[in-house]
Amino acid sequence: MDTTRIYQQAKAQGQLPFDFEQVQDEINIELDIMVYEEQKVALLDEKIAELYEQVDPDKALQSLKGFGPVISANILGTVGNFLRFPNVRSYQRYCGCVPRKKQSSDQDIKGLSITKAAQRLLKKSYHMAAETSRRYIEAVFKLLKHEARATSPYL
Repeated sequence: MDTTRIYQQAKAQGQLPFDFEQVQDEINIELDIMVYEEQKVALLDEKIAELYEQVDPDKALQSLKGFGPVISANILGTVGNFLRFPNVRSYQRYCGCVPRKKQSSDQDIKGLSITKAAQRLLKKSYHMAAETSRRYIEAVFKLLKHEARATSPYL
């Protein structure tokens, strides 16, 4: 017996464990809430893009793969003025992207875990950008590999 017949028999006998119309009403309410929330997110994204445009009119961060207006605004808002860092290494330490070091006069232990000193939003922004970029690179690689197979007489 297929599920449609079982459902129809249970409905005809009044043995459904739920009121279908009530469930449908609840689903409709949840869908309305989701649409409203998505509209709010879209408005916030527009405002973030406008504010980011004021701070970085050249969109330097956005020129990198994986860095959209929200991630770029997160990074600029968290870090502030990049000129306060004298070199890349100090910025890496600020971001928590360097391994810990343990040194003494006769020892230099390397390969320790990454520091956890950075702000969560900053680390999350860089992680999301890297993940997006990684996926982009994978997609490009697969496309180029597919094209190479299609055109190469040796594969």
